[in-house]
Amino acid sequence: MNLIRYFLVLVLVGAFFIASLSYRFIAETKITTVNLPERAARTRTESPDSVAISPVVTANNDVTAKHDSVTTHPRRLGGFATRSQEGTDAGDYSGTGAQSSNNCAWYKKPSSPKGPYFLTAVLLVRIYYADLAGLSSREMIQWLHYLKHAGIEHLYVYDAYILRNESQSRALAPYVREGFVTYVDWSHRANPYSIDGTQLSAYQDCITRWGSESVWQTAIDIDEYPFCLTDQKPGFMTRYIKKFASLHPEVSEMTMQNYLFLGKPLPDKEETFLFGKLWRRTRNRGNTLVKPVYKPAHISSAQVHHNALSQGQSMDAPDEQFRMNHYWGARLQNWGEDTPEILAITEKDRSMEPIVREIARCVDSKDDLYKKQWN
Repeated sequence: MNLIRYFLVLVLVGAFFIASLSYRFIAETKITTVNLPERAARTRTESPDSVAISPVVTANNDVTAKHDSVTTHPRRLGGFATRSQEGTDAGDYSGTGAQSSNNCAWYKKPSSPKGPYFLTAVLLVRIYYADLAGLSSREMIQWLHYLKHAGIEHLYVYDAYILRNESQSRALAPYVREGFVTYVDWSHRANPYSIDGTQLSAYQDCITRWGSESVWQTAIDIDEYPFCLTDQKPGFMTRYIKKFASLHPEVSEMTMQNYLFLGKPLPDKEETFLFGKLWRRTRNRGNTLVKPVYKPAHISSAQVHHNALSQGQSMDAPDEQFRMNHYWGARLQNWGEDTPEILAITEKDRSMEPIVREIARCVDSKDDLYKKQWN
């Protein structure tokens, strides 16, 4: 009888022990299951190849946090490495005066200096649907971000639209709010168009009204890209002009030679950036139509290629150091296929590729860069 009782006690103790283990296992399993999404979310946030939290400067210069990652955008970027493929090496911007590209400081920097801007730009533009070159609001915004990358601190846009639906005020509104763009409605000078009445009057108006805000300024179009052959890191244009001015203090105007990028552009499905669509450049200067970088305080009369100077000299930047990349595309072949003549006068030039990749990685407003739109 005692043996039976002893056996029953052992059975009860064993059952209780097994039940305790089962309960603990179930409880731990539930905790682990609840923590899995949380752990996965934490992994996604901490991974440098995925969504990251980056500081963004708002219109009132408050610093907020915003989600940003190139990997969330489905486009190929013309075969260039996306953020998840680049790793950290692609963001190495070490060097004198160069900012680190890892945090995209060149893009986040607010446009509000305490004194005059060192370098600004002025643009006269008309965006219209029938333009054979296909230059839309998208190409203008791509160009605007390139200027930021180059080191230009402020942009004055003279909008010479003819039809109301051509106005670029909506497309440029975010950049006006952030302080990078001053928008001027120039439609009253747009029709009929003339060099003197439309273009030069805009350049002169900018010098008259805001010339004192800039030490240096350039007047260029949205298919014209200043380019330094020895330095493509953020702020390259500012660094070059400072060095050029220190070597030539007598100079009030530096001119950029015109090198044409020609041929049939890549289709949008392969590349959306204008300066990523064309990779064949003229071997020599495309023509004599230079574009100037000038001191507004030393201009007596604005011109397209060589300003009339009140003081100082005009000097060409050496071609092997600084030039203007001019994206003409297929206009010399009547907008058709590449011809033997075009191929003969051009050579492959992919030196803009790192800048295309850098802008695609850093810019928050992806739709403005990729979506074809006209206002």
